[in-house]
Amino acid sequence: MTHSTQPGAGVTNYESTYNVSLGNSHQSLANWNVTHYASADIAKQAYQSTMGAGTPDFSGDPAITLTGNHTAYVTKDGNGATSIRWTEGKWNIRVTALKTEVAPTPVADQVAAYLDKNLMPAPHDVGAINVTTSDMSNSHLQAQVIWQENENLYQVQTTEYASDPVQTALGMAISMKPYQG
Repeated sequence: MTHSTQPGAGVTNYESTYNVSLGNSHQSLANWNVTHYASADIAKQAYQSTMGAGTPDFSGDPAITLTGNHTAYVTKDGNGATSIRWTEGKWNIRVTALKTEVAPTPVADQVAAYLDKNLMPAPHDVGAINVTTSDMSNSHLQAQVIWQENENLYQVQTTEYASDPVQTALGMAISMKPYQG
């Protein structure tokens, strides 16, 4: 585990960052961190610079129904990737399959089913869950969860080397506790 205190990029206030990485000398399995900012507004700015602002626009995207009766939308980015996107409360969720026009429905169903059974942390304004697969066998999954709670910005990332990258990332996010610094 590492801890550092340093000025934030483009932010005049100081931040404190806690970072924990799991893995071995050959591969990284997961990483999670919390960054504490001087105010909730600065934390929100940091989230927006990382993930963008606002709720996604689904207009014009074809709708599908995922496990648990979740309405989601299929988008193609022009670079050969296909995504399934939806929102749950303050969470923006995106599951992307790279280099294919086939929607990654099995992975999106896995995420939806997990969220139906487990309560995610409540973001201050918005949070994001991003899952990416580089092949249709889903053997190369990576997941990222990022959300803001007050002055804190939380991030969890898992790699394809984790036992179950989606459940690992979501479970790690659920288990994170508020920053006590």
